Amino acid sequence: MSKYGKSAVGAYVPSVKADFQREWWCPELNELKQSCIDISILWSSIGRPLSGCINAERLRCKYRYKQAIKMAAQENDRSFNDDIYEHLCQKMILVSGKHGVNGIALTI
Repeated sequence: MSKYGKSAVGAYVPSVKADFQREWWCPELNELKQSCIDISILWSSIGRPLSGCINAERLRCKYRYKQAIKMAAQENDRSFNDDIYEHLCQKMILVSGKHGVNGIALTI
């Protein structure tokens, strides 16, 4: 790549850490991912059979991995929503009669 190409890439292509948007990723997911990779390599090395105990284990492992990802992402979303809700509840105030209509909640 030319010197102009490198500067253009640096100027216009954002660079972020690989797992930047996956703050919910945990070591348990790494273990499940690795076991899924291992069983898939074994399955591939024996000819990729569509039946048998190796294929059944591969599918179970894949399902556990996908479910764990789904649950981790949902838990992160739930936690985020709860945090936002708590933050907004703290910002609610009850307006007194002198400063506005009595009994109306406003956010600040």
